Amino acid sequence: MVRLDTKTTYAKPDYDEAKRLTYAVTFRNAIGVKVPTDLNINYEKLELTLTEPDNGKNVATIPASQILLAVPSQNVVTQVTILVLNVKGRESYKVWVPADETRRVNYILRDVNKLVELYRDVLEENANPFSIY
Repeated sequence: MVRLDTKTTYAKPDYDEAKRLTYAVTFRNAIGVKVPTDLNINYEKLELTLTEPDNGKNVATIPASQILLAVPSQNVVTQVTILVLNVKGRESYKVWVPADETRRVNYILRDVNKLVELYRDVLEENANPFSIY
């Protein structure tokens, strides 16, 4: 007889899943011009959005299911590259932070990669038939 341990719980991320973060960045638009943009990370909806800071107009919405990972640029210390599944011909989104705020690059990397980690945790929980949730 096989006995299942029902007390086993799966590790939850140690950050607040409902947290929403916003970073002021620069994004290169469709015609190649760098424009000020807000990078919004929403842990509740599991998505990342780029919006115009003055009117909140949506520039891009990227679900966590399409994000592979965020990496720093090898050549530009103020740039973050967000690698995505090839959707609509785009393989990455690049954002820049102000030159005097390079520490923000690390925060964006951490938070975007946590979003991806949370999405994978949710997938794993939903795939586990023995989960008590």
